Amino acid sequence: MIEHRGDMWSAWPTAGLFLVTTNSYLNKQGELVMGRGMALQARHRFGGLAQAFGQAIAVRCGHLGEHGLLISERWPEARVGAFQVKRHWVSRASLSLIRKGTQMLQAWAEEHPEVEIHLSMPGVGNGRRSLQEVLPIMEVLPDNVHVWVAGDFDDRPLEEGRYLAFDVETPHLPGEGVSDGMFLDQLLRPGGISCAATLRSDGQIRVWHGAEGAKRKPLPLKMSVQECDDLVAYLIQQQKAGTRH
Repeated sequence: MIEHRGDMWSAWPTAGLFLVTTNSYLNKQGELVMGRGMALQARHRFGGLAQAFGQAIAVRCGHLGEHGLLISERWPEARVGAFQVKRHWVSRASLSLIRKGTQMLQAWAEEHPEVEIHLSMPGVGNGRRSLQEVLPIMEVLPDNVHVWVAGDFDDRPLEEGRYLAFDVETPHLPGEGVSDGMFLDQLLRPGGISCAATLRSDGQIRVWHGAEGAKRKPLPLKMSVQECDDLVAYLIQQQKAGTRH
């Protein structure tokens, strides 16, 4: 195994097999739920991928079953595969499932030594496992397997304090066309987001509010699009770094 830090998509042009970590939860349409991390990025890049994975899982093990590793029957034309780390998308990653997928990948990689394989590090980030737990399992993989960790990933175990709480305030402003007999929620209209705050378990506090740079304007002020983008970017960055929200 060769470990990398950075953007795994940079390896796409030379990858013979490109594996994203997933679950085995199928939605009502029979598609695999791919809502976070590299799985979400792959779903956005390749239309029909969630449906293709869902169909394969339905045949292999069924909803919430154990498949371990999915490689398309159309490989090498279809280069994206799925490495299972959990059953339900909301669950913590399972070390036994990671071990099962690793054993299957080891066998496949040894049968295809000429293939350059790239895999996002199983179980960390949204899987809420630490590198200290996962790396000993992955070490059996041969060197044609390249395992990727995001460049901003925090190696500290979650027990050391990687939790984040956040809250937003959404003021309501008087609406137009007010008449007698209207309910309160009809009298008011949403006023956007006026402020937001985050508190990380290591004590870091961040605050966003629409009054920034406008001290003489009456409150509540709606946060600008840029301020909202900054808030979302920070939450995404923290999630990628392994922080639990």
